[in-house]
Amino acid sequence: MKTINWGIIGCGNIANKFIKALKTFDNAKLMGVASKSGDNAKQYAKKYDVPYFYNNYNDLALNPEIDVVYIANSHNFHKESAMICINNGKAVLCEKSLTVNAAEAIQLVNAARSKQVFLMEAMWSRFQPVTRKVMELIEKKIIGDIRLLTVGFGFKANYDEGNRLFNPRLAGGALLDVGIYPVSLASLIFGKKPTEIKSNAVIGTTGVDESSSYFFTYDNGETALLNSSLTYKNSQLATIIGTKGIIQIPSFWMAEKLIVEIENKNPVTYDYPLRCNGYEYEIEEVMQCLREGKTESSIMPLDESLDIMQTMDQLRSQWNLKYPGE
Repeated sequence: MKTINWGIIGCGNIANKFIKALKTFDNAKLMGVASKSGDNAKQYAKKYDVPYFYNNYNDLALNPEIDVVYIANSHNFHKESAMICINNGKAVLCEKSLTVNAAEAIQLVNAARSKQVFLMEAMWSRFQPVTRKVMELIEKKIIGDIRLLTVGFGFKANYDEGNRLFNPRLAGGALLDVGIYPVSLASLIFGKKPTEIKSNAVIGTTGVDESSSYFFTYDNGETALLNSSLTYKNSQLATIIGTKGIIQIPSFWMAEKLIVEIENKNPVTYDYPLRCNGYEYEIEEVMQCLREGKTESSIMPLDESLDIMQTMDQLRSQWNLKYPGE
């Protein structure tokens, strides 16, 4: 198969993890990295033996040897970075959340569709084997009709006002960083937007949501109880309850197993060890789409990414939380 050459915008911790997974592919090569700090890009290039490094995003997007760019900088730069790549005809895998808000997401999606350039939100858990198995079981109605989803993603971050997690100028807060995981899972499980949303949030001293909880109701009476936090760790267990049984997914966002409990039967555990660190599956999806000439993924379609951004906009509007520049 043709080798697909990658570029990366943003030289932070998540890019390290992505590169580790990328290096497991024989038919993929990291060709260039870019950071607004030229020193960071240079260090990355040296560390990973990357041919090109840049101190601005446009030069990377102009490199004719690069096929697709992974956007790995902070949320507030996603739209700008992805738009530069799209306008230069580069395919884009953009780290979640796709943008800061739905208005920005719509601009990106419209640009990608207009120029017929591939664009996908990097919701990496969506592509992992456990998630794919869960959806197979749900489609087969192994646990009947789904009635309730409970899931949360919380961890205790080291408090630092300058840290991107707590910095409003970088679109920090629990929702966009980890709350998007349960919101996206609810979208996947129920296959639609909620008809009613109730929520609350603890707004910290920097003005971002340090923790938040969400209650979604759907048109057939299904419900989702979701939460996220930067100030405490929760179980990170997803529980999907149907009319005939339950599916549990420990560490749902990077799961390696699921447990199915059907009425009057012993629980069954399915094990799916990750091949590397979990990022390899979204990389695989992007490269498969590019080889097939697709401009978006059927697993993480752009319309669903837009729906998720609109849902998160609605949540923030209930908390009167706006980021600088919105």
